Amino acid sequence: MTLWTIEPRDPILLRDGKPFGLAPGARAESLAFPFPSTTAGAARTQAGIAAQNPFTGDSALPLLQIAVRGPLLVELDTTADEAALQWYAPAPADAVLFPNEPVNTQAPLVNLRRLAPQTIRDGTATDLQDSSPVRIRQSDKAKPYADAPHFWNHTAYMEWLTNPADANAVDPLTFGHNGPTRESRVHVSILPDQQTAQDGRLFQTSGLEFVRSAGDWATAKTLGLALAVECTDSGVSADFAVGFATLGGERRLVRWNRHDGTLPQ
Repeated sequence: MTLWTIEPRDPILLRDGKPFGLAPGARAESLAFPFPSTTAGAARTQAGIAAQNPFTGDSALPLLQIAVRGPLLVELDTTADEAALQWYAPAPADAVLFPNEPVNTQAPLVNLRRLAPQTIRDGTATDLQDSSPVRIRQSDKAKPYADAPHFWNHTAYMEWLTNPADANAVDPLTFGHNGPTRESRVHVSILPDQQTAQDGRLFQTSGLEFVRSAGDWATAKTLGLALAVECTDSGVSADFAVGFATLGGERRLVRWNRHDGTLPQ
């Protein structure tokens, strides 16, 4: 198994399947995170290109024997000789953050509450067959924290899996961050002979910028996608070269890098 990272140079566009035609003002929105099928197809394509596969007829079928796990979000420390990886996972669905009272606008703190199945009380009914309703054990009258991190770092994630305990007055940044940020671009079609905009040919794309910044670009962190690639058939090679390639809509530029180690267990 080989550990790879995809490091987008440009904001990547992962289409959400909505129509994107020639209507003026059309918008192409990106998914919040790539599907596993997207990065699996990208890895198999890279392996096929390295093997000079013609991608015609059934020639590409052996590439389906290449197993791909991931992607997981990573933060890369590019200051080291070998970029160190900080792992992130989607925020647990049974963890809810509430603003800590009183609210501190300078350094907001949050209360962590766990959602857990509850017994159905007498005099109540539900259409759940083999499940129970979930609720927070410790009541909180506040609304959930609006800027709760979408991705948790590996330390906080593993701590929650092993000891999902409530906590008060916690800095939300200790859990993680919101991952890639959305970046919108407005495009226009130019008439080559006049160098002017063509009527009705105005559209917008919204991509994912894999950079984390708290407003200071000097301390910005590079984000990427990590996946494990493994060949399950001796007749197929899952090895390909480090370097640049394209990913997603509009063929935005990314860089593939090989790393030591494996995905977190």
